[in-house]
Amino acid sequence: MKTLSGLNDPVLSLGGEPLVEGERVVTVGFLIANVLARGSCDEPVRAMDVALKIYNADGSVDLEDADFATVNQTVREDRFMTNIAKAAVLRVLAG
Repeated sequence: MKTLSGLNDPVLSLGGEPLVEGERVVTVGFLIANVLARGSCDEPVRAMDVALKIYNADGSVDLEDADFATVNQTVREDRFMTNIAKAAVLRVLAG
């Protein structure tokens, strides 16, 4: 079991301001959930279940080791995230 904390942390610009999409501050949890939702993996049902769990979490979430591995692999293999976004996510995944 692994606890992911910092899901409500905003992703910050180079100037230190929170990144905003529309009227929503982009958070680490929002990014992780969306990477899982649009990604492709061997277990899409598991990925979507984890994405929803993270999306609906209030700051932190407990994940089974296999679910954490799915998150970690999907994020690391994603080719569409910017470096600033991926760095924010990887910092949370590193705990």
